[in-house]
Amino acid sequence: MRLGEDAILDSTLVHAVPRNPNFNATGLVQLKNWRGIRAQNGGTYKYAVASGSIIAEPQLPQGYPELTSGSGSDLAQQILTAVETKKSVGTRVECHFAGMALVQ
Repeated sequence: MRLGEDAILDSTLVHAVPRNPNFNATGLVQLKNWRGIRAQNGGTYKYAVASGSIIAEPQLPQGYPELTSGSGSDLAQQILTAVETKKSVGTRVECHFAGMALVQ
């Protein structure tokens, strides 16, 4: 699929310390060099292309038990546990496309 864009703004790549060898004040990176979002604790990210951006949504680790129906308080506890586990994987990130002219 050709997106028509050559660069992306990824806020997770911002390193604003000027003397840092990885200095990147904007998070701008060429799309061909973008590695995606790094998940934590065995989780992954699922990606979707939207108008002008890529959305990365954290996913629960493989093998995580599916929610089961049960009593109200039991189901509520399962949902709270799943939400906390998903938060430990990472946060939802939206990366915006940028033109190649911005990449040096």
